[in-house]
Amino acid sequence: MKFNRRSFIKSSSLITAGLFIPANKLIAVLQEELNNMTTLRNNVGIYTERGGTIGWYIADDALVVLDSQFPDTANNFVSLLLDMSHKKIDLVINTHHHRDHTSGNISFSKICNTFVANEKTVSLQKKFYGHGENADSQVYASVAFKDKWSTKIGSEAVNAEHLWAAHTGGDSFIHFENANIVHLGDLIFNNVYPFIDIPGGANIQGWINYLDELVKRFDNDTIFIFGHGTSVTGGKNDLIRMRDYLSALLDFVNKNIMKGKSKEEIEELTYIPGYEYLNDSGVSRLKINLSAAYEELSSE
Repeated sequence: MKFNRRSFIKSSSLITAGLFIPANKLIAVLQEELNNMTTLRNNVGIYTERGGTIGWYIADDALVVLDSQFPDTANNFVSLLLDMSHKKIDLVINTHHHRDHTSGNISFSKICNTFVANEKTVSLQKKFYGHGENADSQVYASVAFKDKWSTKIGSEAVNAEHLWAAHTGGDSFIHFENANIVHLGDLIFNNVYPFIDIPGGANIQGWINYLDELVKRFDNDTIFIFGHGTSVTGGKNDLIRMRDYLSALLDFVNKNIMKGKSKEEIEELTYIPGYEYLNDSGVSRLKINLSAAYEELSSE
């Protein structure tokens, strides 16, 4: 059965109208209507359109969203949800501050009052987007945690935790404990060169430590959700491969520094040995990686 997508503009009375559709049927219709919406396990899944991967948990008595992409893509998700069920979203959790993970917050704010993020994520979002033409469209976390945050909602225990500076200064991973699914945000760029956000507090060695800790914590049954990549779900081997790339990056740049090469010469290198297969996506990510590694090693 198809449902026509209406305008996103809806009254608050509709949001709380109480129309109830069982979670399994709601998920089925959302997957039918929305391209790139996939169930992973135990009512937890992903939505991919443009920007960082959205994670979701939809149950009869709870609805949680992880990351929010952009306003237009978030609207596609929210408008159909309202068309279908008039449900409120209980929680939106942001893994980090980048606009392809947070600028859609404004769309979700129509039906969600509680936004959660690490306190560094909030400060970085305000620093980079809280002024100029972006200021009025920002929605910041109403619950900002320092190290850990957790809640029980529906049949799930949801845990958010920040360990070290990595891709940015405020990266968190979100664990749906019962489903054993972990949203890593941009801690993983799967089979593509990562973005290392030095102005946003990134630290390559911290990123290596972060991934090493996650490999130790989780088991071979854990499903991981990634922010970007050729595939945005995977297992521990993907974390190990990403960790090893970052280690190889630091080692390769350090060897070139020891040879007396300048930053400019290092930035012109065309590959990291053993990782020639990585996709640069046409945005000079390799050069950014080499530059970031040089800066980090030179500051030690």
